Amino acid sequence: MGNTEIRYLKSLDPQQRRSAFASLLEFGIPCIVLTDGNRIDPELLDAAAAKGVPIFGTKFSTTKISYFLADFLDDQFAPQLVVHGSLVDVYGVGVLLVGRSGIGKSEIALDLVERGHRLVADDVVMITRRVRGS
Repeated sequence: MGNTEIRYLKSLDPQQRRSAFASLLEFGIPCIVLTDGNRIDPELLDAAAAKGVPIFGTKFSTTKISYFLADFLDDQFAPQLVVHGSLVDVYGVGVLLVGRSGIGKSEIALDLVERGHRLVADDVVMITRRVRGS
């Protein structure tokens, strides 16, 4: 809820405001985010709490928080695969060492680290597929 929504709620008389907010809460929404540092009446906070709908506030604009949330949710719901192995950054390229247990993946990774490369993960590597843009 940004400036426009808050301005609309404030234009209503108290009974209409409660009714409009109650209608919003009937949609089974997971949460409400108040943007631009906006606040709502305590009675509306109580109505949301009674329905189990958390209310979050931010000073970010609606556009900016929408971008941040979309990016975060894309990351959280991206397909993931867990692989047993070691991942090393070799000259900016990820090198994933995989194979059966005890064949020396960690030792090879350690040798690469000793030569100045960076260890990213050892033993358990989580691979996430993220698609940017369309």
